[in-house]
Amino acid sequence: MKILKEELVDLWNVVCPNCQSEILNKNGKYKNRQRFICLDCGLTFTSYSKTILDSTKLSNAIWETIIECTVNRTSLKELSKETNISITSLCNIRQKLLKLLQQHNQFDQILQDYYHNPKEDTSLFFNHQEITLYYFEYNDKMNIAFFYDSDYFVSKAISNKALIKFQNKTYYPNLKLTAINDSDDNKILKYSEELKSYLKSFYGIKASHLSLYTNLFDLIYQNSMDEIIDYILTILSTPVKK
Repeated sequence: MKILKEELVDLWNVVCPNCQSEILNKNGKYKNRQRFICLDCGLTFTSYSKTILDSTKLSNAIWETIIECTVNRTSLKELSKETNISITSLCNIRQKLLKLLQQHNQFDQILQDYYHNPKEDTSLFFNHQEITLYYFEYNDKMNIAFFYDSDYFVSKAISNKALIKFQNKTYYPNLKLTAINDSDDNKILKYSEELKSYLKSFYGIKASHLSLYTNLFDLIYQNSMDEIIDYILTILSTPVKK
């Protein structure tokens, strides 16, 4: 991938990260990156300003290697040898990347669309169509739950307590919980078995990090390698809201 190696900036696709204005002029280069000046607020910036790539000390090539190795489940030991970065640092970088991806997961939004509290006016317009929440036990405290719709899967790790809460028909009247053992849908069974196998390939995932890896699996399961890398690079080069 050469998306990061060759910064081909189209002025029409750039907006000011401060005021969102599109009235800009090119203003020289900074560290081999195109600099712009906003004609509305006067801010000077590059296309990477306020993004993760803006403050990183890693080269563009190293970022691409880390992304590809994360998707390919390359061990941190192997990645450390290839990039000459310590395993500790790589572990922190990988977690930061996975957490950034998790912010774009739609699981909680889907749940919110089906949440109804009779005492709150804000939840009056909940979704009245029935939706199935599939789940399987990960260990004695955690479960992996997922929605499936039109060949699209979105998953998250949830506790036993949360699973019980979702069974409450007062708050989730149209949410149907189904254990995968009770499903005869081959697509559901195939997805869940591959997700189980994927999670087992990692050693000792913390409960707090479990959703990071189920989310990464969803990306891998439903997209080609080029699509995944393009998607991640787009997120990395998107301004971070402070």
